[in-house]
Amino acid sequence: MSAFVVFGVLAALILMEYLSVGARAEKLSFRCTADRELVEPGGVVTVTAYITNSSALPRLFVRVWLFFGEGVELREDKDWAARYRDRGYPSLCIRRKLSLMPHTTAVFKVRLSFSERGVHGLGRYILESGDFLGLRTLQNAGRMEPELVVTAQRAEGIEDALPLSGFLGDHSVRRLLYEDPTLIVGTRDYSGREPMRSISWTQTAIRGKLMVRTYDHTAEPSAVILADLGGNQEEKEAVLALTRSVCEGLQQANVPYALFSDGDLFKTETGLGQAHLDYILERIGRARPTEFSSFRELTERCLTERDSATDWILIVPGRSEEIESCLRRIEERSGGFAVALFGEDWMLAESEGEEGSIWKLRPAS
Repeated sequence: MSAFVVFGVLAALILMEYLSVGARAEKLSFRCTADRELVEPGGVVTVTAYITNSSALPRLFVRVWLFFGEGVELREDKDWAARYRDRGYPSLCIRRKLSLMPHTTAVFKVRLSFSERGVHGLGRYILESGDFLGLRTLQNAGRMEPELVVTAQRAEGIEDALPLSGFLGDHSVRRLLYEDPTLIVGTRDYSGREPMRSISWTQTAIRGKLMVRTYDHTAEPSAVILADLGGNQEEKEAVLALTRSVCEGLQQANVPYALFSDGDLFKTETGLGQAHLDYILERIGRARPTEFSSFRELTERCLTERDSATDWILIVPGRSEEIESCLRRIEERSGGFAVALFGEDWMLAESEGEEGSIWKLRPAS
């Protein structure tokens, strides 16, 4: 009797081995998703992996490797990393061992972060499965989807340089190209109560007495942002960070705004709301810091298209004759206000945190 039992077990094992050897590799599939596609620099994104056995046979020996690209940081705890991270590779690699019954799916998650702005592919995967007795292996591999867009960092100190909450009221700004960059709609006599920054020294010299600027608050608030993607790489990245911060500030102040660029940010018409902001943040993340035309050409084009009551925010790499000329041109053609922010005034500084290096844009001292 025992001989028949042993014979039956061996026959079953041989049959299972024969069937598993004939199993196709495509019956074992992989896909992954991310909980967001627009990601903050250094922000945590959760990637969920799904490994599916669609065959009628169990897959008792399955291994999966996830090879992530450069600049990806693992945001799991030390115990998780010690268990699943494969340190035999120079970049981040996660390895899992699984057993899958017929028509089942295994799910696991990994938390990651990206430090650099841009479009990031997650990397590649390899699936390896064995036959029933583990004598033969099958492999399939592919690219992990989707791509993630990491937007620019926020520029710290932007509120000091440009008080966005009162941009259409109190126009006290710093780091401007020249002493009197604010466009005015008129002047009046100095009463002694106005701050010194409100004095128009040009009109004071002409009239021989102290004159202060007057502002027209009757128009519907709106703003145009002109972003210049010239300059060196660090200045370009600073311009993108400043553009993000200004857009978020105007959004918070409920001021509709449009964005125009002489480079890869292209053109976004006037709007307001989270969808409008998210679209711009994605464009900032995808932007290649490339200049397609001169900033002077961009200024002339926008002056032709925009309402004269619009206020202007120029975000440029640094001070130059061209920028000064553009500000004067806006003063001649527009009835709004104009301020300028300079990428050269914001430096990329690194600080060490619990999760490693954290890059932040800080205003220059």
